[in-house]
Amino acid sequence: MPPMANALDEIIAAKKDEVAARKAAKPMAELEAEVAQAEPPRNFFSAVTRHTPTERTAVIAEIKRKSPSAGWIREAYKPRADGTDPFEPEVIARRYHAAGAAAISCLTDGPFFGGSLSYIERVKAAVPMPVLRKDFIVDQWQLWESRAAGADAVLLIAECLTE
Repeated sequence: MPPMANALDEIIAAKKDEVAARKAAKPMAELEAEVAQAEPPRNFFSAVTRHTPTERTAVIAEIKRKSPSAGWIREAYKPRADGTDPFEPEVIARRYHAAGAAAISCLTDGPFFGGSLSYIERVKAAVPMPVLRKDFIVDQWQLWESRAAGADAVLLIAECLTE
């Protein structure tokens, strides 16, 4: 297995290529128009900083299908041989909500983590909690894309960013 720095470099390089292709397909003006029509974001900060006498810790529960190092989290998360996709992030989100999670972190990277940007909308339709997009953000265009997809927050990985 390659060292993490090499794996991260590979992911970032692939993400830059992926984002360049998506930017060419969807100009910023189109994203801005989608964001202007979007529902207001759910308050992620408030959700994760809530404190009551019975709730002292706020959990951000993660929807993660696979990882580069461990492979598929569950065999049932793999696409089927017939091409259908059995993964249901909304079912996982409902379970997290019932268990008291404060927010959802949703992996949207496809090639390395089996995620999809469409999972954000599916999760938000299923639960009232805020949803964080967890991906490798390498371009400010992705921030607009995230909001247009319904993300209430994004995770920024410092190692992926430049000043």
